[in-house]
Amino acid sequence: MAIRILSLQRKSAWALDYKKLPHRRRTFLPECRHCRSKPHRADRGPGLLVDRNPVFDSTRIIETLEHLSPEPGLYPADAAQQQRALELENFFDEELGPYDRQLIFYLVLPYPHS
Repeated sequence: MAIRILSLQRKSAWALDYKKLPHRRRTFLPECRHCRSKPHRADRGPGLLVDRNPVFDSTRIIETLEHLSPEPGLYPADAAQQQRALELENFFDEELGPYDRQLIFYLVLPYPHS
């Protein structure tokens, strides 16, 4: 199984590391992500190639990894706890994540002095 990260996303990379799945990382800075059109599609967010099949979105990536390599599990075995974990994941992805990224980019990327 060949796995390659198409764009950097910490959650997906941590999942690969936790499962000890061999992979090759490629980092794209925000301003350079749109420079590569094949096979990466920057408008789809984080991407992963698994045996030449693209998987986009960190939640779908983790679902794919769970299917390919169930152990060690990334989600709780209990259905209620798993549902709560997915709700928390969605909250951090959709509600908190965009603001977190804005802050990090503001602090890290150079801006012209006004």
